[in-house]
Amino acid sequence: LGQTFVKQSEVYSTEVIATDVLTSHSRSVEKMTKDVREAAEVEANYNGFSSSSTTVVLKLYSINAGGEPLQVFDRIVYRLDAQGKLLRDSYPSVESSRPSVDFTLNEFVETLMFEYYDDDGGILSAGSEQNADSVLLSLTSKASVRGKTKTASDSIKVKLRNK
Repeated sequence: LGQTFVKQSEVYSTEVIATDVLTSHSRSVEKMTKDVREAAEVEANYNGFSSSSTTVVLKLYSINAGGEPLQVFDRIVYRLDAQGKLLRDSYPSVESSRPSVDFTLNEFVETLMFEYYDDDGGILSAGSEQNADSVLLSLTSKASVRGKTKTASDSIKVKLRNK
């Protein structure tokens, strides 16, 4: 009976981690996609962060309490921290009703990559990310437990708002 409990406990923990990987992955892709679609543009730099192949700085119209856009801007930064976790940092303007909430979006990141495209579909070179018309988000999430590995991977090209 004890061995059966141990085996079932191992299976359960493995399934919990697998579910966590898939949930974190899909939530990350969904949130990044939504924010890129709402972005007025990609900014080259903001608050010490620079858009690159592993970081994206998005400039979004601030919103009022009714959800209407204002003529000032909020910033959202997606980046990896030193431990490889995907972070979403929010920098709303003073006039914005968008909350200033920073959080870890995904703890299981294996790879994160951003590619920036112009309006003709050409890949932009490093240093010209602010000219992007669309962004290719590529994310692979992975975790291993007791010799079993669960991986989720997505690449999606997303057009910026009004581009």
